[in-house]
Amino acid sequence: MAGVVGRGLVIAGIPVGDADFELSFVKLEVGGVIGLIDPIHTLLGTINARGHALHIHRLSFCHRLDYMTQVINPLADGVLAAFKDADEALRMAVVRAMGISPYDQTAGTCVDPALACDRADLFVRNKGIGLPRHAGVCFAAFDGGIKLTVPSFGQRTLEDGSILPGLAEHLVEAVGTGDDFVN
Repeated sequence: MAGVVGRGLVIAGIPVGDADFELSFVKLEVGGVIGLIDPIHTLLGTINARGHALHIHRLSFCHRLDYMTQVINPLADGVLAAFKDADEALRMAVVRAMGISPYDQTAGTCVDPALACDRADLFVRNKGIGLPRHAGVCFAAFDGGIKLTVPSFGQRTLEDGSILPGLAEHLVEAVGTGDDFVN
C-alpha cells in the first residue's frame, strides 16, 4: 500500500503488524476521509446544495471511521491524534455546510456559547448535530469491539447445553474461553 510504512498486512480492514504499520494505516484512512471533503463541497457548492453536504458529512463521512475506532487501540502512539484530526476536519466541513458555526464560543454569538458547543456534539435524537467525536468514543468503541470478538475465540456452552465451537481455539490459553466472557 502506497504511503504505509512498517511491516504488516491488512486482514478484513484491520491492520495487523508493527506499530508504525498500524499508525500509518490509520493516517491513510483518516486522510482518505479528509481528502473527500473538499471535492464533495465543491461539487455540491456548484448546485447550491449545502444541506445535502451536511447530510453527507453526518450520515457518511463521520461513520467511515467508526470501524477503525473499534479495531485500533486508541492508546497506540499517534492514533488518538489522527482521530482528533479527522474530528476537526469534519467539524470544519459542517461549519462550511451550515454556513454558521455551532462550535463558535465567542460571547456575542449566544447566551451560553459553551452549552451551545456541547449541545452541537450530541446525537440528533438528543437535539444535536449528530456528528460524534471519534476521539471521544474510540476508547469505548475499542473496548466494545474486544468484548464482541474475544468471546467467540473459544467454545461456548449455550443455554440448551449444546457446545458452540470457537473460531480460534488456539487463543483460548491466552484469552480464556467464551464462557469466561458471557454473563
